[in-house]
Amino acid sequence: MENASLVELVPERSLLDPNFAGYKLSLDPIPLYLSSSPSKVDHVLRSEEQYSLQHVKLFGLQNHLFYDPWSANDVYFVDEKWMIQRNVLNQETGRLTGLTKVWEIPSNNVRRPGHYNPSASFPGQDLVLLSDGAGTLHLVKSGDRQKTRNSGCEGSSWQLLLSEEVCGPEVPFVLAHSLVEDREVSELGDAAGGRKVHCLLLHVEEAKQVKGQRSIPSCEGAGLNKSRATAFVTVIEWITLHEGKDCSWTVERIRKLCGSAIPDYVTIEAGGTGIVISSEQPFIFIEDTEKPLEKEEEVKESKGEEKADDCAEIDVKWQQDAEEIRLSVPLTKGEESIKLSELNVSVVDEKKVCVKNGEHTVLEGVTLHPVDHDLTTWELKDNVLHVCFHKLQEGQMWNKLFTEGPKCSEEIDPKLREEIHSRLSHLTSETMDPSVGSVPVFNSEELEECDEAPSNAASLCRFDGEEHVATHKACISSNQWLFNVQMGSGIPQAICLRHGPDGLLWQPVKSNNPQSRDESSSEQTYWSCSHVASFVSFGYVQASKQRKKFIACAPDASYVAVCEASQYVYVYRQPAQLAGDGQLRNRRTGQQISRVARQQLISLPSSQEILGVHASVTALYILVEDKLLAYMVNQ
Repeated sequence: MENASLVELVPERSLLDPNFAGYKLSLDPIPLYLSSSPSKVDHVLRSEEQYSLQHVKLFGLQNHLFYDPWSANDVYFVDEKWMIQRNVLNQETGRLTGLTKVWEIPSNNVRRPGHYNPSASFPGQDLVLLSDGAGTLHLVKSGDRQKTRNSGCEGSSWQLLLSEEVCGPEVPFVLAHSLVEDREVSELGDAAGGRKVHCLLLHVEEAKQVKGQRSIPSCEGAGLNKSRATAFVTVIEWITLHEGKDCSWTVERIRKLCGSAIPDYVTIEAGGTGIVISSEQPFIFIEDTEKPLEKEEEVKESKGEEKADDCAEIDVKWQQDAEEIRLSVPLTKGEESIKLSELNVSVVDEKKVCVKNGEHTVLEGVTLHPVDHDLTTWELKDNVLHVCFHKLQEGQMWNKLFTEGPKCSEEIDPKLREEIHSRLSHLTSETMDPSVGSVPVFNSEELEECDEAPSNAASLCRFDGEEHVATHKACISSNQWLFNVQMGSGIPQAICLRHGPDGLLWQPVKSNNPQSRDESSSEQTYWSCSHVASFVSFGYVQASKQRKKFIACAPDASYVAVCEASQYVYVYRQPAQLAGDGQLRNRRTGQQISRVARQQLISLPSSQEILGVHASVTALYILVEDKLLAYMVNQ
């Protein structure tokens, strides 16, 4: 990921509330509708061989309740007989229609120890992807689920299109995300043939059993210490299904990524050109059935390193300011007698820099960001070639000069150093400023456990499906992952990260901003994250819930729910205007408050383990062993 463009997550100020007055406990009752299931939920537990941390996280955080983004208030789950149960909310009456059996998953394999829990995903309005947890992926045509949602015999319209063990014979997996590829970004030949469905399958395997076109990285190479080495790795299989002209579906392409941790967040970007992963450990591509990862690439990389090492013998130094890059290249002994007229400095494609003395290459490299060729100047002084590049993006400070080429040491510009010292002089003064007053000194011992940042270098990375590399990277080591939410149909999932005391919701999007362009690959690759919603002080709130198991958020971000392992659910709503234009007054400060954020506590009627949760705009669904509860939070 060394050449990945760094993306900064910049919060939108208009979505922050510096005057937030806290959550007020509300005792208003929440209507409850309950649907009993004749069969229990298919809940699979870990076997004795599934003892790794990846297995614990994969099984412990499995959500057994599946949400249909194309039909906002419909949820599904799989019972122990492998029947898919659907619950529908009647839009006219506001009541639940009860559980309906819509389809039975074919029993290709008998349930045995080592299998996973069933999972489902809804890539299109008429398509459903199902995993039986035993290694088989099913693609089902359901018809328009919105039109048939109130009919009692809709299950008869579900038709099996594809059933295949895509990860290998009886290799279980979990469906992480899926979507239908946008035809506008498809190739012309694909548009005539039919649709494409992209899906991400996740499973944990022993490292020695994972085979690919590239070798699995070692513990040190993957960012792990030897003391934390594990015999298990996480495999993400990116499966592409293609619809032929005869409406038959086939597996067109399989791409594999491997890492040493369970990702907190994994999603497919719109168009199916890349995926986004958030994890404490890095992931790499290890296989692609359509565009093989040739071993010669490693040879080319080693040759490139040897070439870079040859250039690294030159002591190249550089300086920068807001507008320019100044490069100093000392010439070797064999070039002492050369003249300035014999030297040539060229910039190709705004990034490829080449310094030549006739036919001999003195220096060659690829800059981190583009420079202006027309404004490039150079001079020869005291046997040192001084080159001045003009930045195309003025004001952007570079953290290194070359992504490919010799290693260069940066020298801080004296003017820039003086400016930095002047700005920080008030922090290094030996005398107290009387105008500041008695400001308490920060004490690290006052930090609580919830304030600690992850010890590993967690990141949010965008991977390109054709280049097989991470093109963009956002460092989130100081931002705790909170939850994921599907905010609409046919789009990537959003991720909620903790920023200070708040929880901020980020939506990966394709951007038209040239500054977010991937500088190391195609000029058409743009990517960024947009701040779409905030939950003020939710970072501190969720940290206090030691028994939390699930966190669910409504697609419109109107509320967020924290579910414990059993019995209790906490609902936190966005600030709302008081009824009748009323106001509250703070007794200590006298501050008038017209908007109040409410907090509600839900005590479930039973102490059974919570197996699944989904927050829709209207209802909060809670799934236990044999019941589905719907709390009408916004009726």
